[in-house]
Amino acid sequence: MKEFFKSATFKAIFGTLILISGITLYTFSNPDNIFSDIFHSITVPVQKALCYVSTKASDFSYQFEEKEKLYQENENLKSELNHQRDITVDYYNIKRENERFKKYYDIKESDNSLKFVSASVIGRDQTDIFGDFVLDKGKSSGIEVNDAVITENGIVGRVCEVSLEACRVKSALSPEFKVGAQDCVSGDSGIVMGSLESAKNNFTKMMFIPAQNNISPDDIIVTSSASGMYPKNLKIGKVKEVKYDNYECSHYALIELFEDVKNIKEVFVVSDFRGKGIMNNIEK
Repeated sequence: MKEFFKSATFKAIFGTLILISGITLYTFSNPDNIFSDIFHSITVPVQKALCYVSTKASDFSYQFEEKEKLYQENENLKSELNHQRDITVDYYNIKRENERFKKYYDIKESDNSLKFVSASVIGRDQTDIFGDFVLDKGKSSGIEVNDAVITENGIVGRVCEVSLEACRVKSALSPEFKVGAQDCVSGDSGIVMGSLESAKNNFTKMMFIPAQNNISPDDIIVTSSASGMYPKNLKIGKVKEVKYDNYECSHYALIELFEDVKNIKEVFVVSDFRGKGIMNNIEK
């Protein structure tokens, strides 16, 4: 709109108005002039037309400025709305993170040497019967190979590969996951490891238990930390039944995991604890 007032058209209209105004003043000062009537008969319609154009131009300028103002207000409101959305997203992320940490207070209280790294599952092979998965944290967060991976319900696996910003986890259902374990009630110990047939039902096995054992259904099985690889007393699952393995010539307990490892989305990696790697240090 500013360009219109600088244009030649506007200057011509403005000049014409000045000229007519000058002549009008002259004719009013000489009312008996013969040209006065003639001039008025010509200029009055022209003045009306120019006045109409001027008014419309002024109205258009006002409307244009109002539209510009409304447009800017609308853009400001959009920006503010996006900002409020960002704040909302941040709020719920922080709230969810706090809720996740709250679940681990009891575990932390049982052993204040434990250090956790919060992580999310970002990859999973749906065809993998053992439910191995990938996390969004790695070496940059202090995660190492063989670190225990847990939820508030218990241990779900161990880190088997690690890069700078991600890691792969072998689930507790996998035959490649092995951990020293103990029955909380009877005190009988053994090795918990996965198998193909038990993984189908979210079960694992506690192998190499004594022939004379007192393990019973519903007993809770926890980690024993015999190797220094995992913290002690992490929950694993509960006993379903005790059987005899003819191939291994030993008894084993069928264990139902406390956590559905194939559907978890958020976990914690135990990055450090009192006694971590103690067996390795002794060997060195």
